[in-house]
Amino acid sequence: MLANQVAKQLVQGHLALLGSSNRDFPIPMGYWILCRKLFGLLTTEPDPLFPTFQSLQSRGDSLEIPQLKKILAGELLGAWALDAQTIKLLWELLWRDTPQLILEFGSGGSTLLFAAYASLLSQRTGLACRVISLEADGEHKAAVERRLKENNLGEASTILQLGRDDRGVYDIAMLPDVLAGAAIDYVLVDGPSGPPGCRRDTLPAVLPFCKSGCRWLLDDAFRDGELEFLRSWRRFPKIKIEGIFPVGKGLAAGQVS
Repeated sequence: MLANQVAKQLVQGHLALLGSSNRDFPIPMGYWILCRKLFGLLTTEPDPLFPTFQSLQSRGDSLEIPQLKKILAGELLGAWALDAQTIKLLWELLWRDTPQLILEFGSGGSTLLFAAYASLLSQRTGLACRVISLEADGEHKAAVERRLKENNLGEASTILQLGRDDRGVYDIAMLPDVLAGAAIDYVLVDGPSGPPGCRRDTLPAVLPFCKSGCRWLLDDAFRDGELEFLRSWRRFPKIKIEGIFPVGKGLAAGQVS
């Protein structure tokens, strides 16, 4: 038990050091695979790189981004939702890349973030941005849609309620009709929730709908399951894996060629 606690403290300190010194670029996968092996020697627990939920929790009121602070005020960040560090990084990446068709697996705080970006992009540049969220839970979908409406952000956002198979994987059969020939240029994988491996086929399934240069991001990348299937994505010639940003629960990043 003591060894596990020491290992967790070492991981927390290591991630804090990396996060303070390297935020602009993801750290290559080889580094994280080595870290997993080394920390695995210190603890018998699964997911040794994954930080504690308590260390990530904060309220939306604490966000430094005025537009998001207002929208997410009172929201509990971290735990099962995106944490404040990851939200800040996503916001910065959006304004660097300026996507115009965003697809996300799972809806929630990220949907509000993307919708806020889409609204501001239109105001500042006149460019339109669509946000398409894939969600299996009807009650959660309705709750997010209420939040979008309350903040006047529903116009550019579409939440699709999809069925799932026995592995927990979304049935995306209706996605081509919703896209209507438009190409995706941003993908966030933060769902579905479910058994290990249920996110393995997310990005590969939508590759035919992504434009060349499409940016993709995967949250929870420090979990053993995500590390494993990130390595399996290497067999897809169109998926380029750049590495993992040392923020929150790990934000993996790459592009579609």
